[in-house]
Amino acid sequence: NNVLSTGLQLNYIFKPEVIMILSGLVLALIASSSIILIFFIDQARAIDLINDLFNWKFKVNKVFLISQFTISMALMICAVVIIRQTQFIEDKPLGFDREIIEIRSPNKSVADLKRFKNELLSSSGFDKNKISLASGNPISGNSVVRFSITKDDFYMPFAINGDENLISTLGFNKTDAYLQSPDKSKDKVVNQKFVNYFNLENPVGATIPGSENKIVGVVEDFNVASLKKEIPLYIIGYTDKPNRILLNYKDQNLGKTLGQIESTWNKVYANFNFEYAILHDELLKKHKADFFFTKIVTFFSIFSVIISCFGLIALSQSNVQKMRKEIAIRKTLGASILNIVGLLSFDFAKWIMLSFVIASVAGYFATNYWLESFSYRITVGVSIFLTALIGTFV
Repeated sequence: NNVLSTGLQLNYIFKPEVIMILSGLVLALIASSSIILIFFIDQARAIDLINDLFNWKFKVNKVFLISQFTISMALMICAVVIIRQTQFIEDKPLGFDREIIEIRSPNKSVADLKRFKNELLSSSGFDKNKISLASGNPISGNSVVRFSITKDDFYMPFAINGDENLISTLGFNKTDAYLQSPDKSKDKVVNQKFVNYFNLENPVGATIPGSENKIVGVVEDFNVASLKKEIPLYIIGYTDKPNRILLNYKDQNLGKTLGQIESTWNKVYANFNFEYAILHDELLKKHKADFFFTKIVTFFSIFSVIISCFGLIALSQSNVQKMRKEIAIRKTLGASILNIVGLLSFDFAKWIMLSFVIASVAGYFATNYWLESFSYRITVGVSIFLTALIGTFV
């Protein structure tokens, strides 16, 4: 239930359809085992069995061992790659601060929203450059605007609007950006990709193609929506009709900050429940399926290694029985337990290394195929394969 994020009860396995499926699996296992036994007995000669010369079973066991560990190592490689990618998602600098609290207006009153902001500034002592009225955020509040250059030529950049403190609140990596002028509605700040796309040598003061808006600033590129998407052309403008407040709590205690905000909320919006979102959490929600996939692959990689170890135990027992005379002679000649175990383990290590070579190829192509869905991703390096190899050997 924890791995699959489900809430199944124990009585689920006693449902008729589940019992039928489990019974079918058991019957399939019995049938496949019977076929293997029939083939084994058919291939064996009685004299060879009596003289202990028939070793087909041991060869087949090695094939199974290689197959098991190939699957286990491939899953282990995939698990390591996926875990590192999800850590990359959690830690990658986005070009703006993740520590942003978003509080949406519970009604359509701009006056109440402005009053809420003023109350926060006066009663809670927040920095005015860290609070902004806005119409969106770069993760879950983007809009798309269409600009027509000619009849058939157009482009559609992402956009958000806010007041004069929006850029400082979000903590953009600025090159030259502000939202202040006598005609704020036509002033726009763009990202560096916008400048590069239109080859604007002197962007500040230039007109945005397909409009009468002027570029008054440029911010460095920042990630939008999720790390699976390329950074788009982006425009930031001024609005006098915001629908939310953004508050930057970087280097502050989140719990204390939320307590102050809620206290102010109850003064302005006494009839509404206090609700908020954090941009970092909003980003992780965009990758919810990826984090779920991480848990699934990690669980099955560990489970697969455990199953492979059961096969290894059975094969090691079979190997020891086959080599019992050799072991007896070595002990008689003074060989230690560690020497004998090392000798036996070396034989298994060869097959595990063969499994690793096969698994590395499969794991490399599988993980690269999965990573192709991300525009921003880690590099599958040698350290990932070494981690999987060491983990499996241990």
